[in-house]
Formats: sequence, structure tokens, C-alpha cells
Amino acid sequence: LADIISPYTDADPRKASKIIDSYLRQKEFIVIDLNKLRSESFSLR
Repeated sequence: LADIISPYTDADPRKASKIIDSYLRQKEFIVIDLNKLRSESFSLR
């Protein structure tokens, strides 16, 4: 998961993957928009 999100966030990918994993465990959805530039704030929501 960290490898997938690392190009799309400036945060530490390992910390971000733990946060995303917790949302997934709560059955929340994560959207990674590969059409957005990394610099855009909504590339990872």
C-alpha cells in the first residue's frame, strides 16, 4: 500500500498507509485519482 500511495502524497508513505489501512478496516473508501497531478490536493482523498 505504501508503494502505491507514495507518488501521490508528500507525507511519509508508511504513516499514510497505516491511516488508509485503518479507514479500509472501518469499511471506508479511499479514492486514488491517477489522472490528477501529484501536486493537486485531491490526488489522494
